[in-house]
Amino acid sequence: MKTIVLITNILTPYRSHFYSQYYDACKKYGINFHVLCMAETEPERNWYYNEYASEFTTLMEGKTFKIFGVMTHYNPNVLKYLKQLSPDLLLMAGSYMFLSNWIAVFNKSTLHCPIIYWNESHKNSVRNYNSISLRIREVIRKMILKRMDGFWYGGKMSLDLVKDYASENAKFYFMPNLIDNDIYEKVSVISETERQQRRENLQIGSDKIVFICPARLTFVKGIHTFIDLFKKTSNNDKCTILIPGDGDMELELKEMAKHSLLDIRFLGYKEQDEMIDLYKVADIFLMPSLSDPNPLTCIEALWCGLPLLISTHVGNYPEVVKEGLNGFVFDYDNEKEAISKIETIIDKPKEWRDNAKIISKSIADDIYNPQKVINNSIQEFIKDWSNK
Repeated sequence: MKTIVLITNILTPYRSHFYSQYYDACKKYGINFHVLCMAETEPERNWYYNEYASEFTTLMEGKTFKIFGVMTHYNPNVLKYLKQLSPDLLLMAGSYMFLSNWIAVFNKSTLHCPIIYWNESHKNSVRNYNSISLRIREVIRKMILKRMDGFWYGGKMSLDLVKDYASENAKFYFMPNLIDNDIYEKVSVISETERQQRRENLQIGSDKIVFICPARLTFVKGIHTFIDLFKKTSNNDKCTILIPGDGDMELELKEMAKHSLLDIRFLGYKEQDEMIDLYKVADIFLMPSLSDPNPLTCIEALWCGLPLLISTHVGNYPEVVKEGLNGFVFDYDNEKEAISKIETIIDKPKEWRDNAKIISKSIADDIYNPQKVINNSIQEFIKDWSNK
């Protein structure tokens, strides 16, 4: 195997480090790794291609637009780019709704290489699609995913989905979201004195339980639904919720928080170094999503040594939470139990959170260690596809 090419929608800060690690690991095996990008950026994103471009990335010429309300990317010369790179293996990321991915899939015979689709979607998502849109999505899923030679999957839930559509001979490879763990591990070793000083700077009382919920302020992140749930807990006055992020529901959510009389603070978009400082004051990580394929922030929380409180719609919950030991998973459909779990994690003593830190970091090292995961991935590809 000489060349692996990954085609994706855009470069992002949370993927660029992974791509660099994969590029370096491939070099050790004598493999060229290249990333093809469909667009400079996307709506509601705060980053651009040039911020993260490197020697192994290329931005293709193309257009971004919507069809029936669904965003797609179209790069008319995508086959030309692919044939110039001549991959022995093509990794396909981004949505199966992207037209450029369709072009590659339906011209697979001219590329003469297997295609591995990077799936993070799962079945347990709440979407506000109408019935016609859902039927169209199902047809497209079957049409595209059946043609894949294999899949990268982020966890049990994403694997369950692709197995419903995959061909009989498809291969499956575990590829979770990965981060620069060295940066986030530093959060777990700060002193109590520093933590309290940072809280004072944010005017947060030392007796407060601080949740951090890094999320875009959009429908799928479920913050509006969680606020309605959180209002019904008996001990919410003990808490402060920090929400770094922006989005189209910002005004609505701020109004909800104001009327709820809860201590919920919307902090706006934050860069990575600012996020690290916020993690340092947190007691508990919160992700209340209604639809979330495989959120990288959950992995950040593990490396930070935080307990987690997340919904059943978070795609990597089976991997990141050991129920009752380093956190809780709640279900919006079981309101009474969900409220009980929220109240329980708020009332857990510091000794429980200290033990949860050990468990979270152990999960991170076992499952989300970049060196282990990437090396295994490349070795599996060499074994399965080098002689094809």
